[in-house]
Amino acid sequence: MWADHAIWWQIYPLGFTGAEQAAVPGVVRRLPQLENWLDYAIELGCSGPLLGPVFASETHGYDTIDHFRIDPRLGDAADFDHLIAAAHARGLRVALDGVFNHVARSFAHPSWFRRDADGLATFEGHEQLVALDHSRPEVAQYVGEVLRFWNERGVDAWRLDAAYAVPPEF
Repeated sequence: MWADHAIWWQIYPLGFTGAEQAAVPGVVRRLPQLENWLDYAIELGCSGPLLGPVFASETHGYDTIDHFRIDPRLGDAADFDHLIAAAHARGLRVALDGVFNHVARSFAHPSWFRRDADGLATFEGHEQLVALDHSRPEVAQYVGEVLRFWNERGVDAWRLDAAYAVPPEF
């Protein structure tokens, strides 16, 4: 299987493209900048880019607010589709960073937040990163929908961020 021998070039798009540190109104088309680097990925001998969080977030990307939307600081769905097509045209695969352990406090489904003795459970003490309750069937259904949504748009692989923090049965 190709994935057994894949070599990924990990890119943190928000930083790589010089995006603002927090969400801004409107859409800034920065994903097209990454297309200029695809030939370099080939020169490096990479199988493709592994894109750090690209979903709509409050600040650094790991505080996701919407897994079905590209962070407007990077562009929109059309920009993403164009990047996927450009990568595939060069024979490259594209992997995404799946941040499914925690989300932003402003995430649309606060009933999915895990609670502990102190209130909302956070990821490694980061107050802005609220842990999801993976025992809830709707959380598993949601993650499955996110994976299918992006796979149908051409994503070839996933890196699961903080996989060690997610219960193995999930």
